[in-house]
Amino acid sequence: MRSSPDLKAASLTILAALWLAVLAPATIAAQCNPMPPCDPVPEGVDAGYRIGHYGATVPKCAPGAPVIAFADVKALAAGSGAILLDVTPIDGSDPDPFDGTWGAGALPRPHETIPGATWLPETGRGKPEPWLQKYLQSNLDKRIADKPGVPVIVFCRADCWGSWNAAKRLAAWGYKNIRWYPRGITDWRDNSLPLEIGDPVPAEVE
Repeated sequence: MRSSPDLKAASLTILAALWLAVLAPATIAAQCNPMPPCDPVPEGVDAGYRIGHYGATVPKCAPGAPVIAFADVKALAAGSGAILLDVTPIDGSDPDPFDGTWGAGALPRPHETIPGATWLPETGRGKPEPWLQKYLQSNLDKRIADKPGVPVIVFCRADCWGSWNAAKRLAAWGYKNIRWYPRGITDWRDNSLPLEIGDPVPAEVE
């Protein structure tokens, strides 16, 4: 018959094995998976993307796109060591079908963004049309060609599902070094850093 210390050691061995088999994978997965375990699945998420009511509390992380902190964004932006991708929408508007420009009339005021950012409106839609997917990919490809290997920082403003959608989608498409800046323009302003007036990149006209 085993002594008490032997039984205790055996019990600890069994518990350790159970932790490795069951709890450890869940702990690792929870670090940056979609929903759950990051957050419960909220209303409006379809096929893994938010498709409506984009101005709402966002999850803690985006799959495939690690969250980047303000200090890191500031350092990278100062040294032009990143591609800053602003996906702030223009009230759900589409560009002019004749010249590809985005209607200024849809903007309540000039759009302020992080200096040096490329503004690709509406690219954070949950179900972007093929032309909008092409618009996002072609413009990002051009910037990656100019700055190969640098992080791509996707942002909008606080409580903006558009940036979450876009960051997740780019990672799912196979783009590398995608980073998600959840509070984006709001965070930049709250830290008393200057913004600049941004002009949306015109869409390609067929």
